[in-house]
Amino acid sequence: MGSYWFRNGEVYTLDPARPWAASLVVHDERIVFVGADDEARRHLRPDTVEIDLERGFLMPGFVDGHDHLVGGALGKVGVSLEDLHGRDAVLEAVRRYAAAHPHLDVIRGHGWTQFTFGIGVQPHRTWLDEVTDVRPALLHSYEIHDAWANTAAFVAAGIDASTPDPNPPTGYWPRDPDGFPAGTCCEPESWIPVAHALGMFSVSAVREAMDLSFFPAPTWGITSYFDASFLTLDRALTSQVHQLLVDLDRAGELPVRVVGSHVVRNPDGDPRRAVETLRELHGDVRSDHVSITTLKLFMDGVGPQHTAAMLEDYADQPHRGAFIFDPEAAHRFAEAVNLAGFDAHIHACGDAGVRGALDAYERIRHDHPGLDARNTVCHMEFCHPDDVARFARLDVTANCTPLWGTDYRGEFMDAYPLLVGDERFERDYCPYGDLVRSGARVTFGADCPGVEVHEIPPLTQIEAAVTRRRPGRPDDRPCLPRQRVEVAEALRAYTIAGARSLRLEHEIGSLEVGKRADLVWLGASPFDVEPHRIHAIDVQLTMLSGRVTHGTVG
Repeated sequence: MGSYWFRNGEVYTLDPARPWAASLVVHDERIVFVGADDEARRHLRPDTVEIDLERGFLMPGFVDGHDHLVGGALGKVGVSLEDLHGRDAVLEAVRRYAAAHPHLDVIRGHGWTQFTFGIGVQPHRTWLDEVTDVRPALLHSYEIHDAWANTAAFVAAGIDASTPDPNPPTGYWPRDPDGFPAGTCCEPESWIPVAHALGMFSVSAVREAMDLSFFPAPTWGITSYFDASFLTLDRALTSQVHQLLVDLDRAGELPVRVVGSHVVRNPDGDPRRAVETLRELHGDVRSDHVSITTLKLFMDGVGPQHTAAMLEDYADQPHRGAFIFDPEAAHRFAEAVNLAGFDAHIHACGDAGVRGALDAYERIRHDHPGLDARNTVCHMEFCHPDDVARFARLDVTANCTPLWGTDYRGEFMDAYPLLVGDERFERDYCPYGDLVRSGARVTFGADCPGVEVHEIPPLTQIEAAVTRRRPGRPDDRPCLPRQRVEVAEALRAYTIAGARSLRLEHEIGSLEVGKRADLVWLGASPFDVEPHRIHAIDVQLTMLSGRVTHGTVG
């Protein structure tokens, strides 16, 4: 630890009592002064290092409110299919990758969307058979809710026509007429057995994923994040990863503060058992920058695969999707963890999923007035206007991924209206601006693997929130421009709002005397650059509890 004096730049504090300052002084882990240069000199120690901000911008470290930085990149290995469209382009990329990597026993890949092959077109296993010779292949969709396997992969996993779907109606394999899986694995319950059979889950595989998305986090200015699961879903492996994080922290090598979760995907389980497990994890997995505080639940799947729970039928299919946890089950689990002193974080993509999660939280608030529950609904591909206003009233946090509110992949603005119709798309799709203006507590998070690794940086997501365009594309079609947010609102969502959702607002999220020295020095102010250049602002230095995790000083 050391002492540092930051000066000659703008200090944006996110403290309402003092939003701006000229100087900031850090002693060891804590901020000891925020204010003017002349006053700062009285707080310097003999060992204080002066850091010239060079007219740059100092602000609190970014707090990512929903991500998978430890394990998310498990689904980002192999051939990238990002920005490829159509069967021929995808298969040519896979063929070239397989030919260039003859030593690989398994062909991995990622980045296709449920729109890549055309609306409603599921990729077939025999397409992959043609370009992967005899090797098993597993290619994850862009958000890894789904995957695409070839015949050899299904055979390796022992899955055939007689194998029952793992978690219908959302977790299933579309079938050929003879009953054999056609190729798509819908929802994780259907691709995890394949991934296990192909050796995807191991400590070494997780370390490979961490090298892609966890250890680089400080280079993006991230100092804390909520981990919404390691995606391992294997208790023994998860325990090994927990120990790895604690060991890194105790060695002073953890790159980012981790607030983790216990994930439950089975609505028929016992909430008491979920509480017991969460309580054990909370007590056992603990170090200065690692904790587990939250139960993660799932209302539904995702819109593009028609597994998100909707209030009305999809426009292109005569059904409304389905719940994984119906509102009653969500209430049972969320109430149990809230009463035990923990928080709930519920995945909900469809408007019925969002409403169901809010209904569950509202019952808890009604039955237990005064309960200090900091619950969250995340994703919200669709949210009905009637439910937008409920977030503030119920004091529920809305967690959003701004990139999804653009013409993501150059597909979403054309494809989503075909799923739900023009009217519902215009009214309900990713209503982040409406949520902010309603007074809701809004946090942002990249949710990798729901985006690519290079799209994790908060500045990338902030630009998307401010412009509703894909970052760096000023000529892109804006997606529902009325849903834009101001730069100040986006920065708040990525700092103090995120800190509060993690119950850390007294420690991080703003630059105030006594708080942890979690901060980031940017080469330019997000308020001053052209909006379509926010993503390109350089991260000069990142500090976690007074320890430099990116950049150099002195």
